[in-house]
Amino acid sequence: MVMGLVGLGVVIFSFQNCAPRPLEQGEGASIDNTGISGDSQYRLPANFNETLNTGVTCAATVSATNVAAGGTYSYTITPTGTVPTGYRIYVYGSKNGIADASEVIPEYLTTMSQQYTNPTPGIMGGTYLRYFQIRDSLGRALCQTNTVQTTLQGRICTLSTSTTQVRVGGVVSMTIGYGAGTAVPAGGTLEWQGMNNNQTIAALPYDGASNTSYTRQMQNIDAGMEYVRRIVVKNTDGSVYCQTNYVRVRVSP
Repeated sequence: MVMGLVGLGVVIFSFQNCAPRPLEQGEGASIDNTGISGDSQYRLPANFNETLNTGVTCAATVSATNVAAGGTYSYTITPTGTVPTGYRIYVYGSKNGIADASEVIPEYLTTMSQQYTNPTPGIMGGTYLRYFQIRDSLGRALCQTNTVQTTLQGRICTLSTSTTQVRVGGVVSMTIGYGAGTAVPAGGTLEWQGMNNNQTIAALPYDGASNTSYTRQMQNIDAGMEYVRRIVVKNTDGSVYCQTNYVRVRVSP
């Protein structure tokens, strides 16, 4: 987002206009736009398995803990007790210690086992922690699994934010991190992708002065907005070099 009056229109679209959200770890999960926020009141503490008087418990396993670019792996959730039809399995966790998945945007599965691919040439590298919560058709938590870990080989890019809640006039600072051996390629570009109030926006060029940090002061036009953003780093030919996790910022008057 460009700072100042001249760039305000671009700023708003940058923090208000993204390609459809791909999964951080391949294909297969769905995004919940029904109004249950990513920091849902139903979320339980990590590794806390509560039956909520349903008689249901659950456990998670991952088929591989280290996955080469192009390799596949699967998460399997094993419940005990009867899981009612219409259930959803919400995905929680982090990428390289930064909250992602349903911590940012509700992401869920509708099957007890899901296979993913680490996309070539390793654009989503990093260490992912995952735990899962089974909810019934009314959104009530039935159980929550243990945490499992897997490392995807490849280029590591991350995005973190100084705050997830800010008032108009407040400043949000974001840090773009790069893992060992990962850097913006010569002639490469960055772009914003994401959503505004659960609506996907068109990707826009990154307008920060630095490839590692970004700062923006929220304006009156931002009031009431919920911004979800990630950074995609691209090569000179337009192909993806690496992409970060998503972050979320809510702006109040």
